[in-house]
Amino acid sequence: MSELTVTIACKKKDGKAFKTTDDVWYNVREAAMIDLKTVDKGDVITITVEKKGTASYVTELINGAVKKEAKETPTTADGSVCEVCGKPVKDGFKKCYTCNKTKATKSEETVENDVPKCTVCGKVLKNPKYPTCYTCKAKVPKTEKKQYVSYDNPEKTARIQRGNALNASAVVASGQSFVTPDGAPDVDGARQYTLMLAEAFLEWLRAE
Repeated sequence: MSELTVTIACKKKDGKAFKTTDDVWYNVREAAMIDLKTVDKGDVITITVEKKGTASYVTELINGAVKKEAKETPTTADGSVCEVCGKPVKDGFKKCYTCNKTKATKSEETVENDVPKCTVCGKVLKNPKYPTCYTCKAKVPKTEKKQYVSYDNPEKTARIQRGNALNASAVVASGQSFVTPDGAPDVDGARQYTLMLAEAFLEWLRAE
């Protein structure tokens, strides 16, 4: 193995190799790929190289350019730096303008995502009770609007008609006198009379 100091000319997109300014390509071992991501064109780096046939493989990569930059990074009078990126900040501030703005932007996006929106077009809903806006709801075929099924169905209509017919017959029957020949209340006669009228009224209602 040998140790060299070189300058990067370009990197392969897959991050597995790079070329130096002296037009030499170096393959990068997996252990050094992470370090390769931290450097770019023009950076001076120190590498440990092993030869395998005609190919050269980098087993270790030290980013000298980054170390130099870190030593020369200016700081404020009290040495305050951004807790996120390390840039100098004014006394009393924990983050630089860029990092603080990025956090604010993310918060705004979070708030925006919490706003109820139409599941079809994404429009903000005035009434979060419904999953879709009025326009999208109107476009859905009636057969698919299961959540908006009308209660005026044949079964309910039949029940209402029977109830109305029975009520009407009871009103009429209440004005009649039902007694047996011996003067006792004729309950069966009253019931039969009421049902007879109810059936007549029901037939009339269904004819409508």
